[in-house]
Amino acid sequence: MSRAGEPAAWTRRERWWHVGSVFLLGLAMLVLTLAYGLLMDGPAQSTTFVVLLIPLLVLVIYTARRPAVPRHHRTLYSSVTPIGAVLYAITVVFGRVFFPSALWWWVPGAILCALPFFLVGLLNLRAAGEGVTPPAGAGRGPRG
Repeated sequence: MSRAGEPAAWTRRERWWHVGSVFLLGLAMLVLTLAYGLLMDGPAQSTTFVVLLIPLLVLVIYTARRPAVPRHHRTLYSSVTPIGAVLYAITVVFGRVFFPSALWWWVPGAILCALPFFLVGLLNLRAAGEGVTPPAGAGRGPRG
């Protein structure tokens, strides 16, 4: 491989790594939400509530720190994450209070909690074949 092709190959590898990691975060959110609602009682449930916030926090950091994203994805990222937080809050709070251990509540709720991760992963997967917009100011000469 020529030296000129190395950055492009590295960028492709990084994109696939990021796509896979976002899908794994979604899968973790799905499994943890199901475990939270169906298997846990008492103090363990309170601790897990906080642990479940970690994948969502990682998603926020991930989407905010993307150095180059396709056009309009920053807007999508900043919309998807709060929607995911609301879905998580509704699922966990209402489920814990009104539907403890109700399979019909927790399975769709866990899927909805994982949906933002899968959506961001799909957006990144689709963008892997498209060009990305460089960060603001990158590649510009002294006159901008």
